[in-house]
This record gives sequence, C-alpha cells and structure tokens, in this order.
Amino acid sequence: MKVLVLLLTLALTGFLGAWLLLGPYLFSHFAPPMSSDTDISSWEQTAPLSTRLGSVIGLKHSKGLAFLGVPFAKAPTDELRFMPPVPVEPWQEPLLATSFPNRCMQIDLAPIVIEPNSFAMSEDCLFLNIYTPSTQTKNRPVLFWIHGGSFTAGSGNGYIGTQLAKQGDVVLVSINYRLGILGFLDLSSFSEAYTGSASNGIRDQILALEWVHHNIQNYGGDPNNVTIFGESAGATSVASLLAAPRTAGLFHKAIIHSGAPVIAPPDDFRGFLSEILEVPSDDLLQKLRAMNAAEITALQNNNLPGQLGGIIDGAVVTKSSYQAIRESDIPIIVGSNKNEGSLFSFLTPRFAYGLAGPFIAELFTNAKNTSAYIDSLKTNFPADSSREQYERIWYDLFRFNAVRVAEHASNTGQGSWLYRFDMAAQNDPIGIELGASHALEIPFTFNLFAEQDAGYYDSNDSAVRELSENWSNTLMQFARTGNPNGAGLPVWPSYRRDARNTMILDQVPKIIVDLDRKDRKRWQALGL
Repeated sequence: MKVLVLLLTLALTGFLGAWLLLGPYLFSHFAPPMSSDTDISSWEQTAPLSTRLGSVIGLKHSKGLAFLGVPFAKAPTDELRFMPPVPVEPWQEPLLATSFPNRCMQIDLAPIVIEPNSFAMSEDCLFLNIYTPSTQTKNRPVLFWIHGGSFTAGSGNGYIGTQLAKQGDVVLVSINYRLGILGFLDLSSFSEAYTGSASNGIRDQILALEWVHHNIQNYGGDPNNVTIFGESAGATSVASLLAAPRTAGLFHKAIIHSGAPVIAPPDDFRGFLSEILEVPSDDLLQKLRAMNAAEITALQNNNLPGQLGGIIDGAVVTKSSYQAIRESDIPIIVGSNKNEGSLFSFLTPRFAYGLAGPFIAELFTNAKNTSAYIDSLKTNFPADSSREQYERIWYDLFRFNAVRVAEHASNTGQGSWLYRFDMAAQNDPIGIELGASHALEIPFTFNLFAEQDAGYYDSNDSAVRELSENWSNTLMQFARTGNPNGAGLPVWPSYRRDARNTMILDQVPKIIVDLDRKDRKRWQALGL
C-alpha cells in the first residue's frame, strides 16, 4: 500500500513533486555505496592531523585516509535559519572526523527506500567528507562531488571516494547542503536580509568550495586544481555555480552528468504555504521561523506548485547557465544517458503520463513553447506509445541541456567534451528493462566495479570492468589536466559546431559525429 501511495502521489504532482519522491528512490537503487569499504567499523583512527582550523582525527583504511563529518559552516539553526551559511570557527579540542555526518532535512521514505549511510537528519548538516591517499603531499587534484535528489533529498554520505582517491591519486570531497524549503525558499520579499534565500543551498556549496580553497592542502589537495562534478540536481548545481560570481577562482573544471538548465526565476510559494499553514502572507516568515525543522520539511508533502533550486535568484546565481558558460573559460565534460526516462515511466502510472509530461517539459522549454513541444512529439513520433513519448520528454530534458552546454562551452578557449552513456543494465531487480537509465553511470564514475557488483551490472563482465576503469580514469585525467584524453577511452575530440563529436560509453566505446542532428533540428524548429 505504501508503494501504491508513493506512485499515485508521483502521478498527480508536477516536476518538483516527482523529484521529491524519486530522489531518495533513485539514490538508494542507482547509487549504492561507492565502495565495499562502507563498514567503517574496521577502519583505524589516525593520529591527530594539524590543520588550519585545528587538530583532526580521521580514519585509516587499506586505500588511504578518510575524514568524515568535517564541518564547513555553523549549524544553520535558530537565527541562522533561512540565512546565508556562516563559516565554521576554529576548534580547540581535536575534531573526531570518524563517522558519517547528519543528512540535511528531507522527507524520509524509509522503509520504502533506504539510503546508504542514512544516519540522522538535522538542520545541523553542513559537513563534508574527505578521501585522500595521504596528507603528506599537497598537490593532488581535488574532485568536489555534489549529490543529486531534486534539491530535496540525498546526502554526500553514499558516495565513498576511497577507490577514486587511491586509483587516481586524487582527493575527493563530498558535501551536504540544505535541501527543500530550508535551502531554497524565496523569502526575499520580507526584507533585504533574505535576499538570495532562494539559493541558500547553492550558498552552502559555495562556502564548502571556499573551505576547500583555504583548507584542502592540509588533506593533500591542491586548491588551485579543483573540479566540481555532480549528477542530476548535483549537475544542475554545477551549472548554478558556473553562474554564481562568488565562485570565481574556486574551481577550474566542471563535469555535468544529466543536469537541467538554470534559466528560470524562483517560484513564489508564499500564498500556497500561507493557505496550508492558515496564516496571513505577512505572517508566513514568523510562522516558519517558529516551526521545528521536521514540520517545515513535512510541508513538502503538499506537492509544492513549482521548482525549488536550479533557478536564477539575481543575488547568488545572477544569470542563466548558458550565458555563464558562454562567458566562462572553464573546460567542461557534459552528457546524459540513452534511456533517461525508463525508470520514470515505470514509476508513473500510465494514466498520468499526459499530466506529468508537460510539467517536466517546462523545465527546459522555460514554459514558452511547452504546448507546441508536446504537440511536436505526436507529429514527429506518431507511432510512439504514450509511455515512449513520456520517456522521450525525460530524454529531451537532459539531452537538450547537454547539447546546449557543449555548444556554448565550445566557443570558449578551453572547450567542451560531450558524451552519452549507452551501457544497458544487465540485471532487472525491479522487473523491467531499464536500458541506460538515469543515474546508471554513477557506479562507473566512481569505479564501483573494482570491488563489487552495483546491482544492475555484473562486475565479472570484462566490458563492465573495463568501461568503469577507463571512464573513471578519464574523468580524473580531465581533473588533472583539463583534457580527458589518454586515460583508456578512444581519442575524444572536443565538441565543435563543425564537428559535433559525442563519446558513446558502451560495451565498445566510440565517437559518433553529430549524434543529435535529428533532435537538434526538431528543437530548433520549436525555437528552443
């Protein structure tokens, strides 16, 4: 019955509501712990490490060191709720960084789904996890991972960086940031103090990047060689950071896995929340500040009529992601998956495809050509079933953005590299053929197959292990040098308008020229 309620609720919500429920589901099923080293009870404590902020005790394991639950900001509670994050102050006693930190507040779907390394939820959640081969050398490339979950779910705890740190001699940082209403509610109309509150979760990410800039050398990393990367909402966060002036100099490369564009202003939820809470609009802020964090998070069960996160607020994120990329000199890897929509069509009841599809389409049409876009699917793909058309909308959402990012970035000096992940799932634990669905590239990104299965693939398959090794090495090569070539995949030319190269990640990786030609013409005909 609980699963039925989950699916029915999904069907009757818009884009945000869908992702609100799907984020944890995808996280647990598609992004299992990124290493077999998830039982940290066998790891040994390190000797105290002297750092800029104070002494830190971490954990030692077979692949190096881990420092878990390192604070980068004060707890955003009490008077700091809905405010910009405040940097953490130095500590006097040794910091015990030996256990995973709190998740940020989110709707807990357990026992329907269980997120790896779930742990408690709390407003006091602004922590990061660091994985490093050693603290002795100070010039390793830094990979800064931003988790997905529709800006309403997830945490950095499920992405264990032990394998990548050892394999590539890099430092991997995974972070938490405020989610949902607590991280992305626009309260700027109440006073200037709340200007930019619609991007407080992005502010958390920026402060974490500033923490890395000032402190990562203590953990073996090079603050002048930082690559930000993320998937889904994490990828949209990468786009938001590219469009945030305060990030200048904080990172040097970017990787965008199945992200959505940042093109719209924040939605106004004041009237909606005031009605639910039965208070006048002018009293909404006072009411929200008086509620506890769990009560505020529970408001997200009401299917908020709009989008949280991934917006242009004007203070933190000041321009569209496309404009920012055109003006940037940051090299970018960007891509999407061949069957982005297959899991979503499974989770959405068939009768709701026509209701949910337009909400999803609005995210990349910017609500300007949505009706024409939906009509064009029926014209261009008349033989498609309603399920296939629904899945095509999901595909277009992520592929449209990937192609546009690659085009805009191709005009800069550093350039871009476009991929599509085509490796179909080999197992079907949920009873359907997923193909290369949303988020299935993540275990390859973290090279999970070096140690264990990832549920949907067979780690004994040589093609799986080889793609996982070569793809993860390629991303780390890019983080090291700004060019992905020379790490095991075929030669990967940068994306240019006169040679639209896409790397196909499959059993046999290959380059296809102008893979998206038909789709581009279809999008162009709609003025997208």
